[in-house]
Amino acid sequence: GFVEQEDIEPIEEDPATPWARTAAKAGDERKAEDIVALRVSHLTFVTTYFVLMSARNAPQMRAIANLVEESMYKEHGVEPKHKTGVSDSGWILMDYGDIIVHVFSAEQRAYYGLERFWVRGEKLDLSSVVTGAPLEADQDADLDSDDDWTV
Repeated sequence: GFVEQEDIEPIEEDPATPWARTAAKAGDERKAEDIVALRVSHLTFVTTYFVLMSARNAPQMRAIANLVEESMYKEHGVEPKHKTGVSDSGWILMDYGDIIVHVFSAEQRAYYGLERFWVRGEKLDLSSVVTGAPLEADQDADLDSDDDWTV
């Protein structure tokens, strides 16, 4: 069996959390869209986090992947253990062991649906590093209520 979620350390104390935020911030700096970091260590032994993001085109995908790699090395002194995919394929994967970064085209991300597959993953609050990321409290807001919403 896998680890029960209540038996794992709080997300902010997880040693892989800074890595996930570094990758997310790098993606955001290159205008990646729909950046999500899911802690999945209670669901699999493969990794602690999946960091997912989308690019609009192949050149942007390359730029995102390059900055993620550069930032991970500069901030944490780590290089990917494994890299696969090219921007023209619509999916670049960078495996850092504790985190796996996926840079997708919108089409490939929808096709593979990793968020649906890992729906029980614990979402990391990225509001401190990603422009326009929802705050953790906002993610649980009842969108069906009749309250007036102002943006």
